[in-house]
Amino acid sequence: MSRFLRQRCGLITAVAGLIRVDRSSALLAIALIASILAVYCAVYVATDWIVADLIAVTANRLLMHLFAPALFLIALAAQRWTRTKSM
Repeated sequence: MSRFLRQRCGLITAVAGLIRVDRSSALLAIALIASILAVYCAVYVATDWIVADLIAVTANRLLMHLFAPALFLIALAAQRWTRTKSM
């Protein structure tokens, strides 16, 4: 299996594990991440700018927009892990 496919399988497994944590909260965060990525993809496709320049300029902003929902998912996973561990 190629490295690319292994990384994607790991990402899918992580998302599937997080959905088991608290479905409504996790799905909200995952939907937020997906919508942010969709908006950025639409901007990258629809703009007249050179895509390489646009990505270089917006990379930090994209990471900051994804930072809060990602931390929320990590907190949900940590909460479930500590709850399971203490049982």
